[in-house]
Amino acid sequence: MKNLNNLPSFDKTIQPSWLIEFTRRLILLNQPFIQNFKAWHFQPGMRFQENDQWWRPGSSRPAPHEGVDFCCFIDKAGGLVYLQPECGIPALFKGRVAALFDDFLGRSLYIIHNNNGRQQSGVIYAHIQPTPEITVGRMIKAGEVVGVTAAQRQPGPLRPHLHLTMCRAAVNVPPPTNWQTIHRLPIELINPLSRQEDRRHKKMP
Repeated sequence: MKNLNNLPSFDKTIQPSWLIEFTRRLILLNQPFIQNFKAWHFQPGMRFQENDQWWRPGSSRPAPHEGVDFCCFIDKAGGLVYLQPECGIPALFKGRVAALFDDFLGRSLYIIHNNNGRQQSGVIYAHIQPTPEITVGRMIKAGEVVGVTAAQRQPGPLRPHLHLTMCRAAVNVPPPTNWQTIHRLPIELINPLSRQEDRRHKKMP
């Protein structure tokens, strides 16, 4: 396996630390396709709480976006490159698989990464196809491949992408079983790109 430190450099100036490490691992897993990566590109509607449908300009989402969509990046030549189906997805942090459920592009995987006895924090990896080894209750290592980006189920403007939702809830709140329950349960959605949350993740064991 190649050393992460030997990978090509990319723009780290505006990214939280977890995203820098996630991107390095993603590059390692998916060479040579993204070896010329420079920076993520976020179209209107891809970021947290935005209302636009990025795949259908001029249309709005039924609810503010629950996370961040990783769909495309700028390469070192200045071109826009879209992620392909079956792009390997590494886990952001170590944790335990708490739920698996279907979504409109593939499946969603909920991993609890931190539990202090009162509150638990987790990440939902959506629109992926989990690897066969990923089952509820399984312990996950940081950087472990948890799945691949799901292919389009039918032709259309919605490209394969990874949706990441970060959230926290009291330990007695059951894990979501679909995206509707995420909105009904007392789960706090978090902006993955905020500096405050980046400081929290740096303190995680």
